[in-house]
Amino acid sequence: MLNLSLLYFFYFSLFGVLFPYLGRFLKHHGYGFETIGFVMAVLTGVNIFAPFLVARISDITGNRLALTRNICFLLLLSTALLYPAWGLWYTVFIVGAIGMSLSMMLPQLEAFSLAFLGNDQHKYGSIRMWGSFGFVITVWLFGWSMNWLSIDWFRYFQVIIVLCLLVTILFLLWREPAESTQTVTEVASSSGLERLKTPAVAIMFLVMLLNQAALAPYNTFGDLYFQQAGFSTGEIGFLLAVAPTSEVILLALMPLLLSRFGYFSLLVLSLVLGVVRWWFTAHLGDQLVWVTVLQLTHSFTFGAMHVLAIYLVGKLFPPNQQGIGQSLYVSLVSGAGLVIGNLVAGQFWQNGTGAQQVFLAGMVICLISVVLTCWFVRPSQVKAAQAAGSVSTAKSD
Repeated sequence: MLNLSLLYFFYFSLFGVLFPYLGRFLKHHGYGFETIGFVMAVLTGVNIFAPFLVARISDITGNRLALTRNICFLLLLSTALLYPAWGLWYTVFIVGAIGMSLSMMLPQLEAFSLAFLGNDQHKYGSIRMWGSFGFVITVWLFGWSMNWLSIDWFRYFQVIIVLCLLVTILFLLWREPAESTQTVTEVASSSGLERLKTPAVAIMFLVMLLNQAALAPYNTFGDLYFQQAGFSTGEIGFLLAVAPTSEVILLALMPLLLSRFGYFSLLVLSLVLGVVRWWFTAHLGDQLVWVTVLQLTHSFTFGAMHVLAIYLVGKLFPPNQQGIGQSLYVSLVSGAGLVIGNLVAGQFWQNGTGAQQVFLAGMVICLISVVLTCWFVRPSQVKAAQAAGSVSTAKSD
């Protein structure tokens, strides 16, 4: 458990620098808002295809650990070579490599965690919360350091974090979980993609995709939006830290909440809070007190949604298809969802004048997601889909 907690800590610590501050880093080097949106779309867009090859190899060989180590070496090289002054297409290539590394690594970490937890998958939040804790520390530390350091330190912070992640993988994670060592014959008969033909599975992924699309403008332009609202660097660092801090607290409680209320109630509540969050962000984005309150809802609109997605993937995909299941989540949600959100936000942001319309669009998206969830992802439908997946896997074996 400690090894996995450290992995999540350092992995998501990198996100605490990358996503909130990459936009400012690129703007410092002369990139416009539309170009920043494009680069961010590349960062997340590679998630659509990058995880699948690695997932298939890991499901067949069961050797997730060696693959994860190699991916981390690629991530280290990519972060060290990020120099926006060398040109747009060079930057796009390097940012794409960073995105590929992150998207290929995450499904392996998730599969590791679910395999180690076994029948206690509802406790996943207790491990994942360390990722949010790492995010909190780095987003606050880097924002605070910007009071006297240049934004060019963005790259150095990234390299240090990736080195810590690599050391953790090399020296603390030294064995495969027992359930991850599947034989070729158990996996090769089915790719796992046929699970998307099941309505509950397909709509679950669609709901998660839509939620990520609603979150994307905040992830990409949140720092710049707060600057334009007149907040100081210290206030922005505080606001960016409030969200993951509340997330850490909620993730610590998720095992209890899942056992007490079940996934469905938490899923609907999280989406409804998304409706509230984006409506008020659009209308009260320059009010520090209100924005602080809204940042607290991030614990549900991102943290709980992520835990619920991992939980549902663990239920809807059999053990020998967990790699492909987690990769579908990364591809369709972190990939397609963020690409759509970033591209649309980049087109309509208009140097901040279109921010209100962008956030209101996020509110509408979350409202649609509530309806889809209530129609297609009810507990009875998920149980039926889970049973159908078990039967089809047994037949293919």
